[in-house]
Amino acid sequence: MKILKTTLTILAVTVLALLAIAGFLAVQALIIAGGAWFAFIVAGWFGWFAGVGYSVYFAVGICFWAFTIVTMLPTVGKRKFVNDLYTAHLKQKRANRRKKFEEFTEAFADMIEAQFSDKK
Repeated sequence: MKILKTTLTILAVTVLALLAIAGFLAVQALIIAGGAWFAFIVAGWFGWFAGVGYSVYFAVGICFWAFTIVTMLPTVGKRKFVNDLYTAHLKQKRANRRKKFEEFTEAFADMIEAQFSDKK
């Protein structure tokens, strides 16, 4: 009977570990895919679901919450940095376009002026 109980305990711990790994990978995949808030919700749901009845599940859920928050914070900062960088790039492109357009209009105006001044 003791062997059966030990075997079942080992099996239960293995299943819990596999669930923890699967949940961890799922949350990481969501974070990598850009859905950090969705991953945050999933981690919380997993923690709540896991907390019903088994303290190990609850601990795993709490770890998911903490890990998601810790991993999400640099992602948000990096996204803001990338967005700011891209915005600066777009502003530079617009400025270059505006400068080229001004040069074109000046050259065009000079050409028109030259044509009319030659006819006099």
